[in-house]
Amino acid sequence: MRYFICTHCNAIISYETFCPSCHTSLNRATIKQVNLCPHDGTPVPVRSQLCTTCGSRLGRWYIPFWAWWCIVFIVGLLVTSLLIFLHHSLVTTYQQVSCVLENTAVTTSSTKNGTSYFLDFTYTVVGKQGQQVANGEDNMGLEGSFSSQDDAQQALDRYQIGSTHPCWYSPLAYPHVLHLKPDEGNTSLGWATAWLFGTIVVLILARWCIVRWIVAPWRISKYGVKASGTVVDHEAFKGRVTTTIEFQTQTEPPLTCRTKQHDLVLQGGNVLRHVPHLHSKVPIFYDPLHPGNCAQVFIRPSRWDAVVDMLIGFALLFLLVGGGGGLFIWWAFLFR
Repeated sequence: MRYFICTHCNAIISYETFCPSCHTSLNRATIKQVNLCPHDGTPVPVRSQLCTTCGSRLGRWYIPFWAWWCIVFIVGLLVTSLLIFLHHSLVTTYQQVSCVLENTAVTTSSTKNGTSYFLDFTYTVVGKQGQQVANGEDNMGLEGSFSSQDDAQQALDRYQIGSTHPCWYSPLAYPHVLHLKPDEGNTSLGWATAWLFGTIVVLILARWCIVRWIVAPWRISKYGVKASGTVVDHEAFKGRVTTTIEFQTQTEPPLTCRTKQHDLVLQGGNVLRHVPHLHSKVPIFYDPLHPGNCAQVFIRPSRWDAVVDMLIGFALLFLLVGGGGGLFIWWAFLFR
């Protein structure tokens, strides 16, 4: 993992303008880039591939942060293209048939903005050979609503019970019956945009889920290192207290890191739940590869805790990928 560190105090830098430890103004002359050994967190120069502490050889490949965004965007474009292709392919499943109207009605929908009126048909789909194909009850793809019941009834009078109308039927797409055949080359720009950004959001959340709930608990339970941290700041917001803790890694040279504890609660102005006092010492358990992320305060997680977190992570990942993918595919089958 690649990090920037301050050359004055060896503090790990995130996106600050000043070093959070020594308050040095950060520029190219006051920061340097290092890799951290995944086993013990020893800082290794970027051009070196060997950890001087444990002798482990670091991987030679590294993907910059901007490259991850490019990969996510490209995958989003590929998924969107596949969904557009699927949507266009489903148009060919519509076949021209006849619909015999068995009943007609005007339905209403009331909201806080008023009442809208819609057309509703009960019909039988008849194939070209006269065989009954399907039954249905919907608006047969006729878009739009009416502001008054008289206007809706006037439009409904054009469709007499027992009359036969040409329509398009598909056993796969929805709705199954349309009054007009959908345009083969027409995919809503709004749908394509929703597929693209929806895929990007799902990928970002999936990556967060993997790192936070699967990789991090496993690594900190296996490689977690104990250190002594100092409380440097308290922030109270809406009844919750965020504690900032600074600690030094057990490496040579040591690195200065900061982590935050978010699950601390205020009640009636009094701090509850063993909140450490400002400038007090607290034990920290951190991941050598990600010393500032997901560090545990007070208690090192056990393997059982890691297994529970990983199960939660897999469940969230299934919901994200399965739910998001299922929703996007359902949209591809939808014609309006």
